Amino acid sequence: MDRVLAGELYRLGDVPELGEAWEKAQAACTRYNTSFSLEDPAGRRDMLRELLGSLGKGASIAPPFHCASGSNIHFGAYAFLNSDCV
Repeated sequence: MDRVLAGELYRLGDVPELGEAWEKAQAACTRYNTSFSLEDPAGRRDMLRELLGSLGKGASIAPPFHCASGSNIHFGAYAFLNSDCV
């Protein structure tokens, strides 16, 4: 993890925490992206809250949305990301 924090090159397999975070984020993005047809906006916001570092009031993301980790992504109130954002 020292190499990551220092901004040096690293292999994902050498940093288990990052690999686990990546796998968790991919699963969360897949759930979110496939849930959009459901009539449960509150449930979708809960999915985003689980994935992201923070999600402000009224903020939304139009799927599909993809990210490598999510925990360092923060959205303020009423922020909007259109579809196909990475």
